[in-house]
Amino acid sequence: MKEIFFVFNLLIFSTTTFAYTPDLSYNYGEYIEVDDIFKNMPPMRPSGIPFTSAVAKYGKAVVKEGEVRFYLEKKPWSSWWYPIYKTELFEDSDEGADSTLKRYDRYTRKIGMNSGSSREFEEEEIFNQNASKWSGLCHAWAIASIMEDEPVAPVTKKGIKFRVQDLKALLIKTYEKSYPGKEYTYGQRNNAHFGDVYEDIYPEQLHTILNTELFEKKKPFIMDFDAGYQVWNVPVYGAIIKIKKDIDNPHVVHVDLRLRTASPFVKPSFVGTDYDNRAYYYDLYGNWEGENFIVDYGLWTKGNISDSRRAHPDFIAVKPDKLIRRSGNKYIDVDIVDEILKGSR
Repeated sequence: MKEIFFVFNLLIFSTTTFAYTPDLSYNYGEYIEVDDIFKNMPPMRPSGIPFTSAVAKYGKAVVKEGEVRFYLEKKPWSSWWYPIYKTELFEDSDEGADSTLKRYDRYTRKIGMNSGSSREFEEEEIFNQNASKWSGLCHAWAIASIMEDEPVAPVTKKGIKFRVQDLKALLIKTYEKSYPGKEYTYGQRNNAHFGDVYEDIYPEQLHTILNTELFEKKKPFIMDFDAGYQVWNVPVYGAIIKIKKDIDNPHVVHVDLRLRTASPFVKPSFVGTDYDNRAYYYDLYGNWEGENFIVDYGLWTKGNISDSRRAHPDFIAVKPDKLIRRSGNKYIDVDIVDEILKGSR
């Protein structure tokens, strides 16, 4: 990823993460690094909705110096994320085992509910051998893993055995077109278009979501952990936060954040939660009121493990109360999938 900066009237306007001028927008959502000449000044960055929508909804983050550890008792479950360029959903295995959608089609025929081939639709309308290697069903898995109980045991229906990997795949497919709406999402997706803001989602927005959704409401949330144009959705269910005062600037605290996320990098038959600990670093700017630090804004920083100016979340989706489930495959019926799932969780 190339590094570029903008110059306006012979003056470079900079934060630690990107350059900005009043007349020029960000460079296609790319990370930009130039000399940090205004370290203690407010960042020159786009503000207002949608960039500050989390604080607008939840209020400013309030933090204290010290360490906080928290993990939800009920964890999101891990699952393979089914890349679009792979054929595993509709193509039988090399060992001759029926594919997930072949089993599903056999079942719908047996119960007299077969209106067409989900297997053929998947192959002809959804599968794309030239799709980006990162494109798949991580978004559907992430939301399913926080909305639904995990299928943990195989079931046999009408003489057809559905393995755990079949059950997970079918459940995930029912969330393929069911990502939470705008009222539940924060931060803009980086599509690598002119005007996309690489630093978004801003650290103070992430922190207020963390305080409210995870710590107070005890709810998991979803984040795209890739700040670039690739999308990697993962469910967050725990955190360790270490906050220290800046020794020179009373209006700054330094944050070392480790987010615990369920991992999609598992075998299709995996049961349970495999996890990743993702490290993020940022400075929060604001004012002290007694032991409480009231946050005004934040900047991603470079830490011991990673450089969060480059590697930070892109956008966040919080858990909705309800969500209408829809598959991208028109021959996969939600009610039929739920019937198949009975006895598996």
